[in-house]
Amino acid sequence: MKIPKPTIVTRDKWGAEKEKDCSVYTNNPDDLPGIYNEITIHHEAGAAAPTTMTLDQGCNRMQEIQAQHFNQGWCDIGYHYVIDGAGRIYSGRSIFQKGAHVENHNTGNLGICLMGNFEERTPTEPQVKSLVNLLAFEANYLKIPVGDISGHRDFLATACPGKNLYSLLPEIRRRVSKILEGG
Repeated sequence: MKIPKPTIVTRDKWGAEKEKDCSVYTNNPDDLPGIYNEITIHHEAGAAAPTTMTLDQGCNRMQEIQAQHFNQGWCDIGYHYVIDGAGRIYSGRSIFQKGAHVENHNTGNLGICLMGNFEERTPTEPQVKSLVNLLAFEANYLKIPVGDISGHRDFLATACPGKNLYSLLPEIRRRVSKILEGG
């Protein structure tokens, strides 16, 4: 089944700096389904990201996230994708590169972060809709079972992705399954 790729704000569009020698899995897109085996959902806990923002504000926030991750000594932004409150999906670290988003569990793990603190509020419906569509696309492309879509807290003692997003994961998985089943 062909699942359409959602619209992605490119690294060039949001003004990303060049990554600093990240570990590359492969340069062949056909190899990726054999590399990835799970997807982990995160929230941007420390930031008070507004529920709505302009594209320029989202691009500025992406630059801030990347700078924070560089300051932590990482080679690039840790997540492969980030979704803002308006539902825009931003390209983070290349899917051809190992992420830096779940300590000791980054190999074969695609990282998706939603802007906002979901201990304090719920994600917007545009964020959830974009997350569902992105998950359906990537799960189909990478051959990842829907049951292997997890929250960060499933791996480590952390509040991430926040109680209000984590509680939505069963419904998000159901919606992804429905798309994958052709519904």
